Amino acid sequence: MYQQAVNLSPNNYIFRGNLADALKYAGDQQVMSVQQYEAALNLARQNETINSSDQTIKSSIARYNSELDNCQEANKKSEQLVLERPDDPYIYYDLAVAANNCSSDSDVLLYLKKTLTLGYPNKLLSKDHQFKKFKQQILQW
Repeated sequence: MYQQAVNLSPNNYIFRGNLADALKYAGDQQVMSVQQYEAALNLARQNETINSSDQTIKSSIARYNSELDNCQEANKKSEQLVLERPDDPYIYYDLAVAANNCSSDSDVLLYLKKTLTLGYPNKLLSKDHQFKKFKQQILQW
């Protein structure tokens, strides 16, 4: 389904990122996953030049950089975004993923807690495989 979404809208960075996520966990599709993360990152950067204040684009850029092991760029973008004090739980979710790939556990926990505080479902987050090592903390919140 993600491939079909990309075929229908090849310039949508979110669709490309979703496809990259699916490929990442599909077994032996790492090369394809990296290619899709690179494409998603390039598209998100293009969108950022059009709307540099869009926080969703910024969080996606941080996340895609982290998936590509560009941790310096991911952490820089995350830090900039936090200073803007977004109020969208999905932005903090992306920042938690980026921190999980590139930063410290304390940063991951900070972003996860903010995600929950802003309304992301606790039950859903506690079942997210990316954060399984934090499941007990998530359930306590």
